[in-house]
Amino acid sequence: MMSRKEEISQENRRARKWFIPIVIVSGVVGAILGILMVFLGTTGIQRAAGAMTQKVTMLAPYLLAAEAVIFNTFAFAMYRKSRVLLREWDGEEEEIPNQIDIKLNYALWALSLNQVISFLLFALGVDLRPEDMTGVRNELILAVVFMVNVFISIWIQQKVVDLSKEMNPEKKGSVYDIRFQSKWMDSCDEAEKMQVYQAAYSAFKVTNIAFMIVWLFAFLAIEFAGTGVFACVLISILWGIHVSVYCFKTIQLSK
Repeated sequence: MMSRKEEISQENRRARKWFIPIVIVSGVVGAILGILMVFLGTTGIQRAAGAMTQKVTMLAPYLLAAEAVIFNTFAFAMYRKSRVLLREWDGEEEEIPNQIDIKLNYALWALSLNQVISFLLFALGVDLRPEDMTGVRNELILAVVFMVNVFISIWIQQKVVDLSKEMNPEKKGSVYDIRFQSKWMDSCDEAEKMQVYQAAYSAFKVTNIAFMIVWLFAFLAIEFAGTGVFACVLISILWGIHVSVYCFKTIQLSK
């Protein structure tokens, strides 16, 4: 019978069979990307990036309006379908509340994506040195569309949360309260909290990988697009906060 130390060594050997090829493939892919960047030339990449940025800046107000309509419409449709299901529910069939929860979660997902994309487009669309009145007009349109989108999204989120509270009277919290997240979690039962914890851990794992990939792209942008180190610094700070909060909370809960 193997000792615990031998079991650990065997497990490590099995894992290395996959780890080493992955590292080699990643290195080869990175080398190929580097060679392509050199072949294309730094100047050409910078010109292409500048032209793309200029186009996105001009189109940002309209892209923001389009994505806002798509995501807010989808979220509101999920809310309306949930409202109809709740109105028709007799209080007995257990499948109906599950269907409502799924639709409301889809609505919240759409609203979250809308928030991320709208902030991105707002940042891309702001030209701090507009050369003519067209640039000024674009910025004004962008600001108006952004604010309207924010208010509509919050309104839909409030509808979603209120519907969930109607279905679950024990739920507490208002989306307009700055302590909404903590109050909502306090009102969840143990099964719901476990779902949140599992989802949060999955998000932690995926985000760790995402930080690494985004940092690599930011580093390549420094070398070949002349973007400067700010993006890498900012990503590293966020990455550090991300893992530090997780580790600190783990230590705190272990006491």
